[in-house]
Amino acid sequence: MSSFSQLATGRSKLGPCLECSSFADERRCRETAGAYRKHIRAISRGWPHLRYLTDFMTVSTVPLRYSDLSAAERQERANRVNISVVEYGDELSSTNLKTPDELDEFLSCLSDSEVSQKSRLILVQDLSTCMIEKLGAAFDIEPGFTSATMYG
Repeated sequence: MSSFSQLATGRSKLGPCLECSSFADERRCRETAGAYRKHIRAISRGWPHLRYLTDFMTVSTVPLRYSDLSAAERQERANRVNISVVEYGDELSSTNLKTPDELDEFLSCLSDSEVSQKSRLILVQDLSTCMIEKLGAAFDIEPGFTSATMYG
């Protein structure tokens, strides 16, 4: 079975999900997943093209590169944030978000009515599990859009 077929059918060499080597690890993986990733995982059963996105979010890289990365590299990739927010209208300003905490703070401010009235352009670079999870949940991004953005 080719690597692609293993991914498409969910039967990989690494266990039930790409990061997990056992069903106990799979349970831990499900428990630590955010709500957006759980949603994608649930609907990927009916939409197999989303399985690759689920696997990416699990291992923080293209699944075939998983074994080439150390645990520290996978952790760094999972939490990487590289977002520029350009606010425009009466005046122009820009903010760079580089950490998960900065992203959380930005997203929490969006509910403020004064802030929510601004027009903004959000530029996301080098997608990571953290960014997909947080932005997907905050803006209710359709998983197919994220998957198409990443894999064409």
